Amino acid sequence: MSKMFLTNSEYLYSSFKRDISKSPYKLLFEYAHNNIYALTTQKISVENQNALLLHDGFVIENGTIVYNKKNDITILEDIFQAYNANINAIRNDTLGNYVLGIFKEDVLTVFTEQSNCYDVFYYVDNDIWAISSSLYDLVEPLKEKLSINKLNVLEWFSRHAILNDETVFNEIKRLSGEQCIQIINDQFSIKELGLPIKKITSENYANNILEIASIMKSDAEIFSNCLGDPTLGATGGLDSRMCLAAFLAAGSKPKLTYGLGNSILAISKKEDKEIDKLFSDKFHLTFEEYPWNETLPLDKYWDYYTSLYGDGIFVYQGCDDAMKYFENPCEPYVIYGYWGELYRETDWITKCKKDVITVEEFLDGWYYESQNRNIIDSYPDLKLHIKNKIINICSKYGLNPKAINKDDIFYFYMEYRRRADVHTVNLLNRMKYCHYLMSEFEIVRRAYVPINKKLSAKFMLEILSELYSESLEIPFFSHCKKQKYVKSQMKIVDYYSWTLKNRISRTLSYQFKERLKKIVGIEKTFTIYPSYVADLVENPQNKNLIYSYLPEDILLSAIKDSNYNNDIFLVKLVLQVKIFDKFNLRISDK
Repeated sequence: MSKMFLTNSEYLYSSFKRDISKSPYKLLFEYAHNNIYALTTQKISVENQNALLLHDGFVIENGTIVYNKKNDITILEDIFQAYNANINAIRNDTLGNYVLGIFKEDVLTVFTEQSNCYDVFYYVDNDIWAISSSLYDLVEPLKEKLSINKLNVLEWFSRHAILNDETVFNEIKRLSGEQCIQIINDQFSIKELGLPIKKITSENYANNILEIASIMKSDAEIFSNCLGDPTLGATGGLDSRMCLAAFLAAGSKPKLTYGLGNSILAISKKEDKEIDKLFSDKFHLTFEEYPWNETLPLDKYWDYYTSLYGDGIFVYQGCDDAMKYFENPCEPYVIYGYWGELYRETDWITKCKKDVITVEEFLDGWYYESQNRNIIDSYPDLKLHIKNKIINICSKYGLNPKAINKDDIFYFYMEYRRRADVHTVNLLNRMKYCHYLMSEFEIVRRAYVPINKKLSAKFMLEILSELYSESLEIPFFSHCKKQKYVKSQMKIVDYYSWTLKNRISRTLSYQFKERLKKIVGIEKTFTIYPSYVADLVENPQNKNLIYSYLPEDILLSAIKDSNYNNDIFLVKLVLQVKIFDKFNLRISDK
């Protein structure tokens, strides 16, 4: 995304410009007229043009955007000329994850793509407003005006997301996909754009499969024509396979990469790599493996990566190998399989026998169920905080909190993915081009189908069969199990049949291999790493910081959940409070 900053404050503008001059980001564009100040920077690893000054205004963009099947500098003037206050008209001709800022006829309008993967944060107080694609770029010049929302901090760490437009700061909001920012005569306002998702009836199901496959292939072809063959961070499961199938169907030859190592912060599996190699061999694709080992001590590069990427450091918590993997300038265009969860069921949906549920049943059955359930259970205010947000989502989509059709849980998942699965695309866009193919809104809205059609990944398998059926010939590795596709049943089954004889044989084989590893000294486990997590958390300075921002019982609950065993939560918690301390921020119960 490079970086983008808009404000009506000369002081904030000067502060941001000064910070840019001390960073590796190259200033590309600045505007300082009509009480509007604007700045954009170049991406770190690739050269890009993301702003254009015209005689009666300007247009700026951040992220990865294709407009009318083009990605060159000419799209900026095309967008400016086409824009007539109809945001959806621009969106309809646009692909990618991005933010656009258009200053035309003395009106400044800022909006993201409909799926809302791209971060846009804003601050408004009295006569001062500021907008940025980076949360912590706003924090630095505004730190004396900000307070921390304790409940949102706990929500962020217990569920890896903050629902709705809130952030960890009371005074900073995140722009949603159903809104735009509009500034007229220096007056800041949020305009509602409406909810374009429509419910799909079962009669549309077969047509949806054909349309999703067709759109994914078409979009992949457009992206590869504009940006070249992508690099796909691929695993052995369904989600990245959907992206791979789309680009193969479009005639593209993606490069496959995988990071493999002993990191507990950036977990990897050798079975994923083995599946990638099978894809590489079958489809004649380049494959490259990267080292993905732990950085020790865990906080070794925190200051460095926080200064460079701000909140982007929370993608693998400053693991140096992972960051270098992302930064690789030889791969200027990368894609990932995020948002695939919207196209299949969750384990909880499979177990739930009811067709109509309540908000409480949804929360207790799925949303509260996380690695850090003890934290949620031990803090009643947090439970109520989250429940109120889910009820607000019901109101947003016209759902009855006491009688929710199971199909409508799609809306909850979509709102969750908008906040939980967007960190990587925002981090990568500071360096290079990156987007989530399965977040394209014309695809997403067709994924609203009856939930029973998604059981056992049936919906995704039918899309893959239509999109690029050869992709199903390669085995799967999903949820730590090797699996295979059975065409006659249109389902994935375990690669090994779990008869009693087979189960005993495989268990004994596994135990023998583990014993052999220990004997020859090649055991490679994570057993040494809990001590590093414990050292980080039990450090008196870090512990005092945690207690100064959050209740002591929250930390005790987190330790109880993990016993320091491979718990990313604890590492993220220390990282977050150290960032708070760096800015000398204060806690608030507002």
